[in-house]
This record gives sequence, structure tokens and C-alpha cells, in this order.
Amino acid sequence: MFFILSKLFALFLKPLNWVVLLLLAAWWKRRNLALSRRLLVWSVGLVLFFTNPLIINLLARAWECGQTGAPDARADVGIVLGGFVDMEALAPEGMVQLHRSGNRLTTALQFYHTGRIRYILISGGAGRLVGSAPAEAPVAKQFLMQAGVPDSAIWVEDMSRNTRENAVYSKELLDKKQPGAHCLIFTSAWHMRRALGCYQKVGISCDAVGTDFFGEKSNGNLAKWVEPNGEAIHKWESLLKEWIGWIAYQLKGYV
Repeated sequence: MFFILSKLFALFLKPLNWVVLLLLAAWWKRRNLALSRRLLVWSVGLVLFFTNPLIINLLARAWECGQTGAPDARADVGIVLGGFVDMEALAPEGMVQLHRSGNRLTTALQFYHTGRIRYILISGGAGRLVGSAPAEAPVAKQFLMQAGVPDSAIWVEDMSRNTRENAVYSKELLDKKQPGAHCLIFTSAWHMRRALGCYQKVGISCDAVGTDFFGEKSNGNLAKWVEPNGEAIHKWESLLKEWIGWIAYQLKGYV
């Protein structure tokens, strides 16, 4: 039930949906000119707010973690949290299509090839509420093997549907494969607080390696902070969902 409610609630955490609802309300109340205009002003205001890159950049930099220690971090196992394979892409057969969060997987691959982890545990099932798709972890394993990681060094956990289940099922697999192993968690920096809390809660010894950072440098280009940016809306969606998820997990005792 928690999984279903979380997926349904996520629909209400998308700023673009709020704008569309305001525009529909403005059209519905078009005979009330004053109210219709106020709704239109609110919709324009929301668009300007949620496409402003400076606001979301400041919030992301304050929230994200996993920046420190990554270059020197070493562990027995690198745990890669799912959510990075684009299952809907019309890619050629056998080609694994990664989206922005694919940095989780490629960073773990880099750590493996430089000898900083011995094994890679991929944690991710099919977290869909509607429709069907293959579990993500076996697909990611295919990518790693094509990139030179032997089958024996890849552990697959393909039952989890959310971050809590990532941690629970990873713990079960680790207890079978290598009890007491020290791990590195590879996930997006904006998701790291909740992920690390979940893994530590179930008793896994782990450190954080943040990837896929939303926070950006200006590099002297101050104009980038005032020009509306559609990517900012995507970041808002991810952070709003993450903040609500963090609160829900706190209340449930998952972190």
C-alpha cells in the first residue's frame, strides 16, 4: 500500500501539472474575468519561478551530499541504486540506454576498473505502478559485462521497487554473499540522504559516493542564473519528490 500511495502522490509533485491545472481553471472561469486573470498571472508566476535556475541551484547545493571523500573511497562492494535505465527508449536490440542518472552506474564502473571496489551490487527491480517493464538490475548487468566487468563480480538484486526495498533486499544478498562487507553507495547526490539512511538503518556498513549532481558552478557566466531553463523544472520534480519521501521515511522509521 505504501508503494502504491507513493506513486500516486508523486503525480501531485510536478510543477508543470500545477501550471496546467491553473490554466484549465482560468479557462473554466473565463466568464469571471477578474478571477480568470488572477489564475493566469499565477500560472505565469509559477512558470517563471520553477524555471529559474538560481533558486533550484541554491536548494540543490544545500541538500545534496556525497561530495566528500569519493576520490579516495574504497570498499568491498559498490551498491548501485536503480533508476537510471531508460526502459522506454527505442534503442537497438542489445544496447542499454541510460538517462541522466546513469552516472550512478558509470561511476561504479570507474571505481571497479581502478580497483577501489571488488564487487558491484546492482539494486533495482521494476518499480512501475501501471504497465510492465523488465527488472532494471539484469539490464544494468548486461551493460557492465559489455564494459569489461566479469559475471562473477556483479551481484544482482532485482526485487526492490523503492529505496527502502533497495536496502532490505541488498542486506539479504550481502548476508549471503559477503557478511559484514563494507560498501559504497552509488546514487544521485540529491537522493543520497534518504538512501544512506535506509542502508545504515538495516545495518549495512557504508559510505556515500554522490553522482548526478544538480548543483552547478557559474564559471563566470552570471547570465545563466536569470535565463529561464526547462531543466530546472525536472530538478524541482526530483527534489520535491525526494523531500516528501524523506519526510515519509522518517515517519515510517525507515531512516
